Formats: sequence, C-alpha cells, structure tokens
Amino acid sequence: MVRVTDMTHGRPIRLILLFSLPLMLGSVFQQLYTIVDTIIIGRGVGMQALASIGASDWINWLVLWGLQGFTQGFAILAAQEFGAGAYDRLRRVLAMIVKLSCWFGIAVTIISLLLVRPLLTLLHTDPAVFGGAQTYLYVQFGGSLIIIAYNMAAAVWATAEHRCLRLSRRALLILRSTCCS
Repeated sequence: MVRVTDMTHGRPIRLILLFSLPLMLGSVFQQLYTIVDTIIIGRGVGMQALASIGASDWINWLVLWGLQGFTQGFAILAAQEFGAGAYDRLRRVLAMIVKLSCWFGIAVTIISLLLVRPLLTLLHTDPAVFGGAQTYLYVQFGGSLIIIAYNMAAAVWATAEHRCLRLSRRALLILRSTCCS
C-alpha cells in the first residue's frame, strides 16, 4: 500500500525539495537523452540528417509544447478532484479529459501535417535539407495522437495519483532507465 503524504503540513522547504529534486534530476536526464540522440544521429545517420532535424526542430517543439501544455492543464482539474476526495467527479473529469484529448489530438495531427510544407517554406529551409526536414516532421506529427495520449496519461496519472502521493522519484527512475538503455 502506498503512503499518502499530506504536503500541506510540515516544513514547506523540506516538502518542496523532496518533491522537486527528482523532477529536476529528470530534466537533466532529458537533456542527456537529447545530447545522446544528437550524437547518434550525427555519427550514425549523417550530418545531412542532423541538419534536417535542426532545420525543423523548432516547429516540432512548438507542436510538442502545445500538446504538453494542453494536457498539463488537465492535471490541475484531476488533482483538484483527487485532493477534494471527490472520486465521482474525478471519474467524470477523467472521461472528459480522454474525449478532449482524442479530439484535440486528431485536430493537431491533421493541421500540423497540412502545415509542414508551408511552414518549412516560410522559414526558407535550405533545399538540401528540405526533404529530410519534411519527412522528419511528417513522422513526428503523424504520432501526435500517441504523444498526446502519453502526455495525458502522464499528467493525470502522475498528478492525481503519484505526485499527490509524493512518488515523483518513480518518474525519475523510469526516465533514467530509458536514457541509459
């Protein structure tokens, strides 16, 4: 059985540090993952592929941050209902979150796939890397539903259950294992 930690009682500095340190270390591992990924692409696939990703990366991150921000907002609703002990309302909120995420994911997928070529053209992407950048973005945006499903599940599950239960360390361990494998 998991022990629930009430983060409204106790020394705030200690509670905040115990909660936030694993999250900060998780950010370090995410950066390490990005660095290793860049090395693998640059050395394994080639400089042309790395240049293609670099030419399209901000477009990719713009969409990813939008998806993440959208799903992180759900965590607030879920955490409020969980914290209030309103489990019947929490079920309704979770059902609404799943429906909204599906519709939003479908819309983002369609719109982002349609805008790949015009955005790359608007950015004056070098013709030498245009095709690779376009392919990279098609693959990335084609998986938008998967990304939104993961972010939705992570935001709601981690916030409504594990973050409230002070298990932010588990997320760190999972991220560390994926970086090191």
